Amino acid sequence: MQHRRAAISLATVALACVALVGCAHGANVYAGRVVDDVVSVQAPALAVPASNLDAGFPAVPGGTGAIGASGAGRSATPTVSGITGIGSVARVMKVAVRAGATVKAGQLLATFDTSALDANVTVAKTAQATVRAQVPVIDAAIDKTRNARAKLNTAQRTVTSAIAQLTVTRAQLATKLASLKTLLAALQQAGGRTLPGGPGGVPAGGPPPVGPPAGGPPAGVPSPAQLRAAVAQLQGALAKLDAGLAKARAGLGTIATAKGKLADARTQLRDLRVLASIAAHASAIGVRVAEYQRSLAMVRSPLDGVVVSVARAGDVLSPGATVAVIRRARAARVTTWIAPARLGGVRIGDAVTVRGDWTTGSQSGHVRVIGPRADYPPSSYPTKDVHLTRAIPVEIVMDGGERGFVLPPGAPVDVEFASGK
Repeated sequence: MQHRRAAISLATVALACVALVGCAHGANVYAGRVVDDVVSVQAPALAVPASNLDAGFPAVPGGTGAIGASGAGRSATPTVSGITGIGSVARVMKVAVRAGATVKAGQLLATFDTSALDANVTVAKTAQATVRAQVPVIDAAIDKTRNARAKLNTAQRTVTSAIAQLTVTRAQLATKLASLKTLLAALQQAGGRTLPGGPGGVPAGGPPPVGPPAGGPPAGVPSPAQLRAAVAQLQGALAKLDAGLAKARAGLGTIATAKGKLADARTQLRDLRVLASIAAHASAIGVRVAEYQRSLAMVRSPLDGVVVSVARAGDVLSPGATVAVIRRARAARVTTWIAPARLGGVRIGDAVTVRGDWTTGSQSGHVRVIGPRADYPPSSYPTKDVHLTRAIPVEIVMDGGERGFVLPPGAPVDVEFASGK
């Protein structure tokens, strides 16, 4: 007790010397305070897209379900609707550390309720599977158009070949018909009489026939009646050939039209496949977003340090609320304020000695930062040099070698500059 009283008396005398600026030993001693270097870890805003109850069903007006209709058969994209938990808060489900524990950067601190976030990941993966499944369906449709085009090409070649063959046949029949008509006309001339209704016959009362005497054609020559029957048969065949050729040529036109429509459909399917491929690739983004949102529910330490405080399991926290407070694991820092008139001899890197009024030990450090401007210091620095006057903040970093005591965060200390200023 006497030792502590003596230390307090020495600190009081030192402060008095600084206040009066008349004590040579204390002229370079300033009031300082140990920086409480802590970081607050905040609760995340766990935004969850609304559940897509139409996942797996094509979003097509009228319910036709046709490939290539509005939305290309894709399900509607979920939209962000709110925050998990009750209203705009979330519940802490598990705490992985306790106050006083040493943690590393990235270490798990606490976990929030992830039930809605897990469901959202499932919905996103379902939508992704639905979109990806459309690509092989469109590929199968493209294959069908390829097969249909091959069949149309085969039919077109078949019909074209048939038309060519029928055209040759018609030409042959037309030539034969012309020959029969010529022969029939010659027989009628030789018979010396007119054949009623016969093609190429001579009118009644005409000139007498020239040629063999009456009595019929020579042996081996068809009779006029046979020729007329053959002519009629050939004329009927030619009529049927003409009708068939007309239908065949019309069929060629139909095939050409079908090929044009099929080509259009194939182009549309190819374009649709490009869109479906893009949608399948983009669907992975929705999965990654959902998984990222779920990862936010697991709060991790942003740095190495010691846990000062942490939430408890079951706590309901709003976004931005403090989940844990962590004190950085690095060399202690001390701040003090110096009047501009006494700052001339202080430089970055100068040696500094720090003492506390609760112990006779000390620690060494060095100046790391000198503030850029003079301002009013906090009331925790009430020395004569800076009391109710502007001063410049100076930050000291301790060298790390402890000599008799530990610098408690926030504790007041005496700072002595080796420069004597």
